[in-house]
Amino acid sequence: QVRVRQHVNPLASRFQAPLSLPPGWYAATLTDAAAPLHLDIGCGKGRWALATAAAAAASRRRVNVLGLEIRAPLVEQANGWAAAAAADAAAAGADGADGGWRNVAFLAANANVVLADLLGGGHVPAGVLASASVQFPDPHFKRRHRKRRTLTPALAATLAAAMPPGGELLIQSDVRAVADGMCGVLEAPAAAADWAPATGRGGVWTAGPAEVEAVGEDGEPLVDGGERPTTDREWLVDNPTGIPTEREVSVLAKGGDVYRRLYVRR
Repeated sequence: QVRVRQHVNPLASRFQAPLSLPPGWYAATLTDAAAPLHLDIGCGKGRWALATAAAAAASRRRVNVLGLEIRAPLVEQANGWAAAAAADAAAAGADGADGGWRNVAFLAANANVVLADLLGGGHVPAGVLASASVQFPDPHFKRRHRKRRTLTPALAATLAAAMPPGGELLIQSDVRAVADGMCGVLEAPAAAADWAPATGRGGVWTAGPAEVEAVGEDGEPLVDGGERPTTDREWLVDNPTGIPTEREVSVLAKGGDVYRRLYVRR
């Protein structure tokens, strides 16, 4: 286990570096580069991505999982775990090239800096992105720090541009304001043409009305001086992926609430 700072400033200069990947990185890393891709943005230690990839492989579903995480030591550790899992699969006689079947990988990167290039610059094959998730991102509670939050209008637009109709985006947080903020980004007029809340995907619950903050293109709340409207969104009772994150397990074990919604690309 590596030790890293729990909170970092994604706007710091050291996190503004563009992608630097060798040609053919994606195909060289993943055994089936044409398989549908799930992108886990802010994957932390990568355990959820690893478990999701393992479950897909066990059921022989063609799915790749790519985790993006801003803290490089966690990515190095996660890639080590992924390589070890591939080696174990090879030793057990699983299908795949030398080193075993590999359907999960991790990149150390600031998603808000690199995502457009990653998905539109030829690094990830066009048309493979099928779903994405932003799970329990750093809440950045202070108002002046909210521009650091992960899901911005630009990020939502980049995902929508690379994802076909029917593609899914899962958002989760144990902080109501953060979850409502992510929903606000996806339901804002500029994004509502691309994203719609999924319906009929399991039980729902409500947590009572909450103020709605309009969000600008930079992710900053727009303060108009007037009274903000309120909303009482429905939250999914269960994780639609069937695989909980470490944070999710911890929060629920302590009796806390998880605010989750699934959005579908229109």
